[in-house]
Amino acid sequence: MPVQKATLKAEIKAAFIAEMNKTSASDREASLDRIAEKIADAVASAIIDGVNTAKIELANSAGPVTGTITASAV
Repeated sequence: MPVQKATLKAEIKAAFIAEMNKTSASDREASLDRIAEKIADAVASAIIDGVNTAKIELANSAGPVTGTITASAV
């Protein structure tokens, strides 16, 4: 499944809106940390949902070699 740009945009926008509604000017550093964390989570989730398996087909002298690679973000 490809990365859904619209979903990613909506999640990032929601992170900014949530911070605008609850953050005072004196709490900017903590606000930036929370926004950065939410953006990182949204991007990692999009990558996991979009590209998390690959089918590998190789050939050698004994015949085809197949397998699956599964990746996850940390």
